[in-house]
Amino acid sequence: MPHLNEFRNGVSYIPNMKHTTKQYAQALHASLKDADGKEFSVRVKAFLSMLKRNRMLRLLPKILREVENLEKGQHAVVESVRALPQHTITALQETLGVTRVEQKTMPELLGGMVVEWNDWRVDGSVRGRLQQLERRI
Repeated sequence: MPHLNEFRNGVSYIPNMKHTTKQYAQALHASLKDADGKEFSVRVKAFLSMLKRNRMLRLLPKILREVENLEKGQHAVVESVRALPQHTITALQETLGVTRVEQKTMPELLGGMVVEWNDWRVDGSVRGRLQQLERRI
């Protein structure tokens, strides 16, 4: 796997080894996670230079899709009637393996919650259950 420090300091050498697009995406994602403005640009340029030098620019669309998938998996969206207590947020983060939980207050749910994460949507709301019941009748 490409080393995570490869792009942190503008260094873009990766030994001449075969890596998957997912491995490149993981390295790029980890490298950019803590980068701000100028440093972000430096790391992206270093990554692109490495791809160009190794004649691998054709992999860029696949790598970017993998980075997008990684980024999606870093957070979840929770809809609930009221703001959730911190211990519930922490439990969701641990259970889903995400770093951030975005809360949306939606009184129309009547109770329970809806959790969206990656490509999943789990509707445990009262409104959702009533809609399921209505469809069955």
